[in-house]
Amino acid sequence: MVILKCPKFLVLIGVLSVIGCNSEEYIVTDYAFDSFILENWKFSTKPDHIALEKIDKNGKLIKNEKLITFETTIDTVRNVVFIVPTPNLKGKVNFDMKLILNDSMVFNIKNIKSSRDTLVRRFSMSKKVYVYNSIDTVMVNGRQQKGGTADIYLSLDVAKIIKKTK
Repeated sequence: MVILKCPKFLVLIGVLSVIGCNSEEYIVTDYAFDSFILENWKFSTKPDHIALEKIDKNGKLIKNEKLITFETTIDTVRNVVFIVPTPNLKGKVNFDMKLILNDSMVFNIKNIKSSRDTLVRRFSMSKKVYVYNSIDTVMVNGRQQKGGTADIYLSLDVAKIIKKTK
């Protein structure tokens, strides 16, 4: 008699454990964007000097981001440089930016439209929900660049070349 009740008990324990394991995890970030992705990089080395200026909608300098450092990674196969600001800028982007590389290339980044986005990843017994700021559209040196991710895409083709002054 005890043997017949034991499988039912095991089935009940199995069902309850499956229901209990069905978890949902929320990962919420408030970064303005994750990184700059510089495409068509034609050099074998990464940029040495990177400066970022925040500019209000009237064209006035808000803050020269001297406290931000940048982690850079180069992918020579795809000719891409990833530039990650550390610490990341917080909140929704409501300003324009000027990114200066090696004191010789300038990217005027304007008309940044961003929105809050959600990405759901489902696993066998759980799911993760990522909530983040997404860059929808951006103008770089007067040209529309691709958006739809948490990154700002730049192309070396649209860089404004300036002369280095001493």
